[in-house]
Amino acid sequence: EIYTLSLHDALPILASACTADDTLSETAATALQLSMRAPGEPDGVATRAMIADTYFPTTARVGLTVLKTANGSAYDGTGTYNVPYQPTAASTTANWIPVTTGDDILLSAAQATLYGYYPYVVDADITALPMQVATTNAATPDYMWGTPVPNLNDHAPTAAMTMHHALSRVIVRIHKNVYTGTAELTYIGISGKLRSEERRVGKE
Repeated sequence: EIYTLSLHDALPILASACTADDTLSETAATALQLSMRAPGEPDGVATRAMIADTYFPTTARVGLTVLKTANGSAYDGTGTYNVPYQPTAASTTANWIPVTTGDDILLSAAQATLYGYYPYVVDADITALPMQVATTNAATPDYMWGTPVPNLNDHAPTAAMTMHHALSRVIVRIHKNVYTGTAELTYIGISGKLRSEERRVGKE
């Protein structure tokens, strides 16, 4: 099945009023300095996670976007939307750098909020990231989203982002016990904390 994940769920809903940022010189000057922490395997929860540690392997690629903190609009210049970054080492304190040398996200005097997701998808729309859920855990990527990091600028370019698993694996075991009749499983309803709608799995 194909679902979508929206990073804009975390965007503030603000009026598009003129702010002090609009009157400042917004020439990009300072490169983003980023560290990132993977969520690891939650206690007592069997996830689809293929990254069970609190750090990413050096082969990991995340997509990063910065938008204006004031109103969620596009940030200054180019090269600030869905930019692929990678870690320099397999460590929670590792610095993350752009996959393509020279493609650093540059911060100006305007306040920026950083958004991130994993794994990176070329030309992705962060309002509707595609998630392809396979029937086996190994075939399903460990989709993640990052807690937004606000108030970054050329004088405060350092961000430490914490990632979160977007999917969980649910195992349902049904025990017949002493029941001797015949029965048929119609559906199993599952409700999540982040979304109110019910998902039905199994035979209809």
